[in-house]
Amino acid sequence: AAMAPPRSSRGRRALRFAVPALLALAVAWAVLRPGRESPSPAGTAPKSLAVLPFRNLSSLPGGQVIGEGLMEIVSARLAGMPGLQVVTPTAVVAAADKDSEFSHLAKTLGANLILHGTFQRQGDRIRIAYAIVNPINRQSVAAGTLDGTASDLFLLQDRLAENVSQALKLPRRAPRTPKPAGLEGAGAQERYVQAIGHLQRYDRPTSVDEAVRLLEALARENPSSAIVQAALARAYLARFNLTRDSEWLGPAAAAGERARQLDPGSPEVSSTLGELYLRTGKAAQAVTVYGAALAAQPNNFDATLGLARAYDAAENAVRSEETYNRAIRLQPGYFGGYSKLGGFYFNRGRWDDAATAFQKVTQLTPDNARAFANLGACQFALGRFDLALAAFQKSLALDPTDLAWSNIGTVQYYLGRYPESAAAFEKALSLVRTHYENWSNLGDALRLIPDRRKEAAAAYAKGIQLARTELATNPDDAQIRSYLALCLAKTGKAAEAREHLRQALQPGTDRPEILFNAAVVTNRIGAPADAVAYLGRAVRAGFNPAIIRNEPELSNLRNRDDFETVLRQHPEASSR
Repeated sequence: AAMAPPRSSRGRRALRFAVPALLALAVAWAVLRPGRESPSPAGTAPKSLAVLPFRNLSSLPGGQVIGEGLMEIVSARLAGMPGLQVVTPTAVVAAADKDSEFSHLAKTLGANLILHGTFQRQGDRIRIAYAIVNPINRQSVAAGTLDGTASDLFLLQDRLAENVSQALKLPRRAPRTPKPAGLEGAGAQERYVQAIGHLQRYDRPTSVDEAVRLLEALARENPSSAIVQAALARAYLARFNLTRDSEWLGPAAAAGERARQLDPGSPEVSSTLGELYLRTGKAAQAVTVYGAALAAQPNNFDATLGLARAYDAAENAVRSEETYNRAIRLQPGYFGGYSKLGGFYFNRGRWDDAATAFQKVTQLTPDNARAFANLGACQFALGRFDLALAAFQKSLALDPTDLAWSNIGTVQYYLGRYPESAAAFEKALSLVRTHYENWSNLGDALRLIPDRRKEAAAAYAKGIQLARTELATNPDDAQIRSYLALCLAKTGKAAEAREHLRQALQPGTDRPEILFNAAVVTNRIGAPADAVAYLGRAVRAGFNPAIIRNEPELSNLRNRDDFETVLRQHPEASSR
């Protein structure tokens, strides 16, 4: 049974962590780049503001897309204000889709202020009405209206940001840079805002396709616009994330590079490149560009999380943990930072710490299905199968996704309930058929059901095919290689399995799930002594012995004299 880290990157034998999509493409994409911001004065916590999508009061078809685009652009503009923390727009859209009650939204987002508003268009004229409210007592802090033209939306959002800054009595900021070049043509700014609105729905193929169409046209008309090129790179990356087709990575990188050449100091461009580098396994470059984004905007929450991920990918665990905690200090009431930190702890085998982080997420957002899925993954890793199953069932009740079914299938597998496990994996695959982990896991369960054993080969073959596709995109991903090695070993391809395992076992690796996978692979290809040695390394790195004892692939090792000896090497063995 394969052990892999959670999904949002990948999956853990189906315990595919559902870390929220906060960073899938969720960086602040500013229209008007602010000057260098200053940290808040010592001892004063910054105000935390959530900007809601602007409601469309016009009869324009698709006008709400403009409202979501305005939300992101205004958020990015305000993010440059000293003394103010702005909640990441992607999180706001996800929360606002579920709830319109200000107090609940504020709690979910960790905000103590909410900016909401409307926009209305008549001909070329646009009116924006806005209000800043205290979400607890719903008292208005400030309100107003702004009038302008559709051809100069940037000026409107800039005036709105200035009004908000004055209303909140924020420190004066450095002078803003001039309006970005390249979007002066007829309708250009409006189409750009529409494209940004579509990218808020990066999980919807039709929205991403429309964003690509708009941005490609703008790029042809305005080749000197850095913000268009950065948004186009982001749109291509969104298309890659949806299709898993690596052909989109080249255009994304080209657009990102054009944006960098046009505006090398832009934090938005740096964050775009950081995500591209992370998606293509270039960790060192990701560290550099996220660092550049933070040099311009030290309190940028999304870029801070991006830098933490980059340090993690570069195997700099100390700096990664420090940076995750810095992000949490920037927005302590928002669950996203705790969730990412929990994922970091999980992948390092620090499951008690991970469980604490995800418990915090469930407290901040008790209706968060992914938080319960992640908490269940931690309980599973700690060998608490009943608690894990309860957490996963809670997740399933809140949101019956493929992930929830997949996680339940995993626990049932380790409880020895193979028909129930296979049924859960089949339910997951009926919802999403492109995750190689679920195909391989289904093969594991089917192989242990006597009257369905012959079906396992086809499931493994599909898992191998999909894993190879993933590996072509990111050949340095040790987790994919270890998982592919498992599938190959289980289908009799020992030589190829051994080669992928060799490449997965990077020098000095201490990732417990990869070491566990190495044990299963070597045991399958007839090297039980090597398997026990890998188990010893996995256990010393924190891998829970309860999972090893319940793994059918290792049943032949249980009578060896050294089997229990290595399991007792677990760091917490003395307290068991």
